[in-house]
This record gives sequence, C-alpha cells and structure tokens, in this order.
Amino acid sequence: MPQILLKNAIVKRLAELDYQRPSHIEMPAAAHTIKSIGYAEVEIKSPHSFEVTMTYRQFSECLYTDFYYGYERITTQNNCLPVLLKKENNTPTAWSLVTAYYSAFFAAIEIGKILGRLNTYLERSHCYQIQGNSSNSFQGGLEAGNYLGAARLGTHQGDVIIRFNSSGERPHQMAWKNLSDMIPNTEGKILSSARQQQIKLFKEIISNDSKSRWPTPSEVRNQWNYTNANYYGSLGEEYASVFAKHALYKNGCYSWAANKRLSPNEQNIATSIAFVNTVLLDVIDNIKPKIIG
Repeated sequence: MPQILLKNAIVKRLAELDYQRPSHIEMPAAAHTIKSIGYAEVEIKSPHSFEVTMTYRQFSECLYTDFYYGYERITTQNNCLPVLLKKENNTPTAWSLVTAYYSAFFAAIEIGKILGRLNTYLERSHCYQIQGNSSNSFQGGLEAGNYLGAARLGTHQGDVIIRFNSSGERPHQMAWKNLSDMIPNTEGKILSSARQQQIKLFKEIISNDSKSRWPTPSEVRNQWNYTNANYYGSLGEEYASVFAKHALYKNGCYSWAANKRLSPNEQNIATSIAFVNTVLLDVIDNIKPKIIG
C-alpha cells in the first residue's frame, strides 16, 4: 500500500507540471540532467544557495534524463541480487543486503526529484559551471557540498523554480527524511488492516523520529557495511535469513510487513531493507511508462 500512495502522489505532481515525455530526445544526454543547468536561468543567492528558473519543457527534459539514468542504475543494482543470493556462489548475504539498500536509496532519490525534493551533491566543477551560467556574481562563489533543491511552480505560467540550499545533512540521511516527509496522509481513507500496517511500518522504518523503534535504512546499512564486520560471517547469515527469503519475492515481503506483531529484532531489522526496496521498486516500475515510456 505505501507504493500506491507514492505512485498517486507522483501522478498528481506530473499533472501539476503538465509533464510531457520529450519526444525530441532520442538518447538522453548529460547536458539535460538537473546538474547541467547551462540552458536555465541561474541566480546565486549566497555561497550556500542558488535559484534556477526553467520552463516546463526544460524541467521535463531534466526529469526525463535523470530518471532514465536513475532507473538504469536501480535495475542494474537489483539484477545483481538473484546472482548474489544463489547459495552455490557462497557470497555473504550481508553483501546482498547492502546491494538492496543502495537500490532503495537510489530509488528514494529519483522519487524525491519528481516530487520536488532534489537531493544532490555538487562538486567544485559543478559549482564553477553554475557560477559561469549565473546572471549575477557573488563574492567567494558557490561552495561545494550537498544541496537540497525545492521545486515549485513559478509566478509566470510555464515556469518552474528550484531553490537549492546547502544542507548539513548527509545525502543518505536526507534521502530518507525527504521520502518520509512526502508520504501522503491516509487520514479519512478506508483501508484494510494489512494495508494500514504496511503503511505504518514503512513510515516507522524510514522516519528519523527519535521515537521510532526501527533504525532508518541508512543506519542499517552502516551496521552491516561498516560497524559489524562479523555480519559477513555466520552471524550475518543467521540475521539475514528472513531478508534472503523475501528479498526477491514481492508478495512474501508484503505479507511479512502486514504482520502487526513485528518487532525490531535483528532478523526483522535486516528484512526491513528488503521491504523498503520492494516498495520503492514497485513505485519506480509503475511510474516508468509515464516518464520515459
């Protein structure tokens, strides 16, 4: 059910932007990504913020191009999972869990872009390019770092304005916070208990609220990829056994998430990555025809 909420929010957003799939682009080029904004109007507000104004058509080209390459990255990441999870390959399940995490992380970023939250890292070369295209100059220039862009409709019909501000949050933390903020409210909707539980669990997992019993996906990634080296051995195989069971099977993953008695023990925390990845893959696959065909 969380996948339906996000999909509907995206469809609504695309309608607001009057998104039209660019028919004149046969093969997306790097020049049409959000970071390559040479053909848009740019104004630097401070060393830590700048504003971009572009037409609906230009913004559609950016969404199309970013999603094209983003989808390719996500599906390539996921195509590794069946191979990694084959027992005969003797690959630690911990590596499959980290792979599923990155698939979900990249999907969260693409969904955020469409819904108006653009999480991006600007290197010095990007900052120089932005400064070169700016209609004004700012002493000291633009500083490299992680930026969050908020997109809104302009006062002039047919314009989209994106305000980018430097963020102290790390890219992974920001991706999950953005996604958590963008999940539509279900108040007043009649939902089955299973769907209510799936939505509740999804929100708890991706929320950075200190009251949540569940660690965020990025915290789980840190535990498995950095903190606990022994998770690449027999202990990790034990903890990730339920993850391995559900990572490739959507229906089983959703059934797991519908269980109201789930508690955040080690096995369930690992399986939460499979659940989040399954939800976001569902969203990405459902909106693909509307964005890139």
